[in-house]
Amino acid sequence: MKNTTHRGSRLSAAVLTLALAVTTMVTPANATNEPGSTPGIELIRSYQTNEGFRGVFKNTAGDTKTVLVNIELYNEQGTKVAQRSFDNVMLRAGSSVEYWLSPAYNLPNGKYHYSVSIFGQNWNGLQRWYDKVQTFTKNGNTKSTNQVLSITSDVVRVGNPEHKISVFIHSGNVPTGASVVTEVYNTEGKKVASRSYPNIVINENKTKTFELYTPDTMGRGMYTFKVGIFSPDWGTLYKWEDNAGSFTIK
Repeated sequence: MKNTTHRGSRLSAAVLTLALAVTTMVTPANATNEPGSTPGIELIRSYQTNEGFRGVFKNTAGDTKTVLVNIELYNEQGTKVAQRSFDNVMLRAGSSVEYWLSPAYNLPNGKYHYSVSIFGQNWNGLQRWYDKVQTFTKNGNTKSTNQVLSITSDVVRVGNPEHKISVFIHSGNVPTGASVVTEVYNTEGKKVASRSYPNIVINENKTKTFELYTPDTMGRGMYTFKVGIFSPDWGTLYKWEDNAGSFTIK
């Protein structure tokens, strides 16, 4: 069989804190679609870590969409105290990506909330507004514990149709203890391969590689792989990347 591979998508290179994350599903109560807006890129999930806000954005349309994603932080008086925007966000149909906002540690004590908006490219027309998707109360300075500075991935064909999936996790300023799992799914959502790495340690400012070789029984079609990072005992989910990369067997 002729085989075509696609390089795995780059994951967020921002600081990811391995801390218990509170996940909030976005609901119509805090999501507003602007009049005339069509299906496109939407905020489907959000959560907080000690490093700030994380949002997962997915293209729910049937074709590729390109937008600007804007994340803002407000205090209880309604004053904007932090903002980060990402222009030219292009996602294929059904794919997703994660963006973040990490506020300064010297914020005054008080109550805060995050809001998210989605515009056309270059701020061209508001498409969606998500008000108060996450809230928190600041009481003194909070320092992060375990950190991952970057997660990247790659796919290489090593046979016909075997592939080697590599996930690279780079630790921050303290050693990181975690358990990692990599899973491969076909277009029907069926898991066809997986490998787990329990209770591993990534040394300070070092990169650790996790590899998965796919079986030679996989047929033609597109496959995606997912990466999860858990506490050493698998009891707490730190990070789940639903679209870490993809490849196609033809």
